[in-house]
Amino acid sequence: MIQSKFIQDILTLLLEGDEESEEVKKQIDFLTETKFDYTGVGVFISFEHMNGIKKFKATKADLILNGLTI
Repeated sequence: MIQSKFIQDILTLLLEGDEESEEVKKQIDFLTETKFDYTGVGVFISFEHMNGIKKFKATKADLILNGLTI
């Protein structure tokens, strides 16, 4: 599970308001932060997933959420 409420809130907000993202949003509970790479203007966050995440796999093969192809 994601330890940072801030990161979890950002992921939730990024996926909010799109019907197709509802399947993907359920995956958040199965993610854990593993690595933080800080840059001069932000941070890249790497995640690992726990068992059970495949149950919430997106059914659409070419899923695009907020302009990001998943």
